[in-house]
Amino acid sequence: MKHKSFRLKIIIRILCLTGGGALVTNGYLTHNPVLLVAGLVLIIVGSIAIFTLFQSVNRKTAFFFDAIRNEDTTLTFPEKVPDKSVRLLHQSMNRVNERIKLWKRQMAYKERFYQELIEHSATGLVVFDDAGYVELLNSTAKYYMGLHPKSNLKLLQQRSAVLHGLLLSLSPGKTETVRILVNDELCFLSVSLTIIKFENKNFRIYSLKNIRQELDEKELDSWQKLIRVLTHEIMNSLAPVTSIAQSLRDIWKDKADNAGQMSYSEAVDTTIGGLEVIGERGEGLIRFVKSYRMLSRIPEPNIEKVSVKNLFERIKMYNA
Repeated sequence: MKHKSFRLKIIIRILCLTGGGALVTNGYLTHNPVLLVAGLVLIIVGSIAIFTLFQSVNRKTAFFFDAIRNEDTTLTFPEKVPDKSVRLLHQSMNRVNERIKLWKRQMAYKERFYQELIEHSATGLVVFDDAGYVELLNSTAKYYMGLHPKSNLKLLQQRSAVLHGLLLSLSPGKTETVRILVNDELCFLSVSLTIIKFENKNFRIYSLKNIRQELDEKELDSWQKLIRVLTHEIMNSLAPVTSIAQSLRDIWKDKADNAGQMSYSEAVDTTIGGLEVIGERGEGLIRFVKSYRMLSRIPEPNIEKVSVKNLFERIKMYNA
């Protein structure tokens, strides 16, 4: 029986059951107790043999699925067995086990890859669960927030109450900017929030990016543009003034040397006209400078009485 195939074992056991049934029937009809007992023995032996055979296969299959459920990929089945059907079963389960091992290695590699990617990101990333405990925290977020894995969001209030309040009030999909001091370094953090649900739990994912360098670059660019505009306008105003002043100086220098082609009255009229042009240019330059000063100063409030009734009527009309 040991060297028979699985199918032959099934056939032999079925024949035992069939033969036992035939003997029982014959013994019952002929009132022969020997045949009756022999048939019952064959039926019992065949039933036990079939049950034992299938129980062995079921036990191996159960062991295999228990190992998969427990994420145990060390369980292997011998493939050098005489029974062809059992050998094919063992080969199939071993191939499935090898495939699971491969998937686990790939998942571990991807998990490691994403962990390193998150850890070395210039943007701070932190994930809180429903209770406010840290689930994930990279080094950048740890630097800005001063938290550690498994610490609670409440601890942030001791380090930066402003940032703590922003995280609590921030709406999903929104981005806010906050200014905080971290290790004597002024940081302008752009903070955004995303909420995901996983295994019946809500996780709040915050991203924190220091945009101070971008702001400094924009500020420098704005100053450069302002200087170019101021230089252009000032030069446009001073160039004619310089030219007119040079001409007037030459006129009166020639008059002083009695070598001028212009009469005294003509020289006076020319001087007055030049001074008027210089005055106009100076007033224009003053107006230009005042217009730029208004951009950096808050204007004086214009206080006047307002009818509250008319105000609310206009608001009602706008919202109608």
